[in-house]
Amino acid sequence: MNRFFQSIRFRLFVLVFLCVMGPGVCFCAFMLPIDRQRSIDTNVTRMMSQAQVITNQIASTGYLDNQSVDFLNAELVALSNAYSGRVMVIDSTLKVVKDTYDIDDGKYVVWDNVVSAAKGQSASYHDKYSKCITVTIPILSLSKKENIDNDDTDVSSDNSGVIGVLLLTRSTEDIDQEFEFQRNLFGEMLIIAGMLAFAIALFFSNRYTHPFRLFKRRVHNLKENGKEGEWKKFYTEDGDISDEFDGYRERAVAMEDARQAFVSNVSHELKTPLASIKVLADSLNGSDGAPIEMYKEFMKDITLEIDRETNVINDLLSLVRMDRSGATLNIAQIHMNDMIEDLLRRLKPLAEKQGVELVLESFRPVLCEVDEVKFTLALMNLVENGIKYNHDGGYVHVTLNADKQYCFIRVEDSGIGIPEDSIGHVFERFYRVDKSHSREIGGTGLGLAIVADVISLHKGEIKVSSVLGEGSFFDIRLPLKYVAGGVNDEI
Repeated sequence: MNRFFQSIRFRLFVLVFLCVMGPGVCFCAFMLPIDRQRSIDTNVTRMMSQAQVITNQIASTGYLDNQSVDFLNAELVALSNAYSGRVMVIDSTLKVVKDTYDIDDGKYVVWDNVVSAAKGQSASYHDKYSKCITVTIPILSLSKKENIDNDDTDVSSDNSGVIGVLLLTRSTEDIDQEFEFQRNLFGEMLIIAGMLAFAIALFFSNRYTHPFRLFKRRVHNLKENGKEGEWKKFYTEDGDISDEFDGYRERAVAMEDARQAFVSNVSHELKTPLASIKVLADSLNGSDGAPIEMYKEFMKDITLEIDRETNVINDLLSLVRMDRSGATLNIAQIHMNDMIEDLLRRLKPLAEKQGVELVLESFRPVLCEVDEVKFTLALMNLVENGIKYNHDGGYVHVTLNADKQYCFIRVEDSGIGIPEDSIGHVFERFYRVDKSHSREIGGTGLGLAIVADVISLHKGEIKVSSVLGEGSFFDIRLPLKYVAGGVNDEI
């Protein structure tokens, strides 16, 4: 259940539902009460205006002393009926001289609003429980009113001219009924809108999360039976996700194919020397009275096969170590000139044995930040390959140069060269251009793969070009300053 509430589908549903229902709920919660209060305020203003007219007539006719003014009595009754309320005329002693309900005539009214009006201050009161509006207006003497009209005198500052109070009550039944009608109407509309909002929210939440469910089904089918199933791009975002997934899947498939090929090659490379050793050993065990020369020859062959096995294992260990510790290179600034000279010095005996000349051409001193152990291993593999796959009297020419940003190393040989259709595969693990010749000189097919991995770890690049029968060129470019995660332009 918690997963459902955290889902995009649920949150999108809530968002759409609130967008549809929000305005209606806000209108019912805030606008209807505001409209009701506005109606009450409008009625209070109207009542005040009408009451002011009546107070003027009361003051001018002397109604407080003589209530037999028929037209004024008729107006008071008509006003009371119009408002479905009550009109009371109160003298300055707070005694009721006229009550349109004929209930409180002759009684005294001691109420805050009446007292305030007797002091010259108009007031209004809305009684929500009794559902009525009451306004109290002071009745001013004619002289007092003339002074107010001429001098703009504040009535509440002096109550000497107040001769009575007019109390006017209006029923709010019609306003309340209108409010209840509107509230019920909008309540019904909200129920209908809520059902519609629910349907719209459900539709949009399902519609816009459908690509995610389809993508999940696609991944599930791919995981279970290797079939992707139906797939359609609905939006830019799910199309981008699909493209990224396809790229990842293709890379995963390629990695799995490479892993299977790697395992197959490793098994073959490790099993072949063992099979040869077993055949040689069985031959020795089955040859009673064989001459000592045959024993020596077979033991020499066994030694060679063991050396082959050792070379394969060492190269595999080198690859594994780089895979595991590639992110923790022991970077240090070294003199590339000295490192390459030392490397060629160590390989000189092998070169002399093969009749190959080693040449170093250095254009300037070069300081470069590298992992010396790993980079030496890579460069040694390149030079050693140039020696092994060469002709008697050939050469391996190493060139070192640099600019302000990069170090450039070229390893050139005059060897057997690489066929054009093999150049794109020479850095693949266990790939051999000439398998028979490679086995003859003891190659494992991992040397150039190690070179490529080391150069890549150093954020560098290596390219190869070759002419079959004439030789090969390996061009390396390394940044002088190692930057973890850096990206370099192509050579």
